[in-house]
Amino acid sequence: MSPRDWCVMRQDDHGNRYVVASALTEAEAQLLSVSYAARGHKQLYWIEPMSPVSPSPVSPAPAPVSPSPVSPIRGPASRP
Repeated sequence: MSPRDWCVMRQDDHGNRYVVASALTEAEAQLLSVSYAARGHKQLYWIEPMSPVSPSPVSPAPAPVSPSPVSPIRGPASRP
């Protein structure tokens, strides 16, 4: 874990959680969290380590499509 792997989180009155700031040292995150909490809002602020971003899985190549049998082209039907 890098020293700048901390973020400040916020939860609003409806339970929604947001990242307020990221890429902080633990000390910076703690100071910012305390600063926001001291403003007297109803929101809850805390710090947590940022979760590592995992690379998106690589999708396998699509399977080859086998050609379907081609039916011969027929001309217009004869009418009696």
